[in-house]
Amino acid sequence: LLTLDVPELAADARTRADAAAQAQREAERQARLLSDGVTSKRQAEEAAAAAEQASSAAEAARALLARTRVRSPLSGRVQRVSVQQGERVDAGAPLAEIIDLDTLDLRVAVPANRLAGLHAGLPVLVTQEGDTVSRPARISAVAPGWTR
Repeated sequence: LLTLDVPELAADARTRADAAAQAQREAERQARLLSDGVTSKRQAEEAAAAAEQASSAAEAARALLARTRVRSPLSGRVQRVSVQQGERVDAGAPLAEIIDLDTLDLRVAVPANRLAGLHAGLPVLVTQEGDTVSRPARISAVAPGWTR
């Protein structure tokens, strides 16, 4: 849907990924040295622990960066965008409005004498004003007494 521009998070994720790769190389080097009898078990374990910690920090930074990519929970069309490029937004503020193309809510006035035959779940045909094609639909609720 959209991506929030947070350069600090991208830079931090790159830095932590580089640090994790370096720590992993050092842990592998220490493991080889241990197998050759050149280093202590303690040094190899410390390098492995440092690599694990750096890897966890890199994963956390990647996860935080991924949260800057805003995706819609439904497929549909963008109805309205509430922000402009470069604008600062508050946490929780609506950024865009998406409409589900599979669902459309309509309020329809029905003559009182036909209201008794309507009920939730009843299949109906809906024709948009000015259109000649009817589309199948279902009544989800009937609200007698609703006025405009």
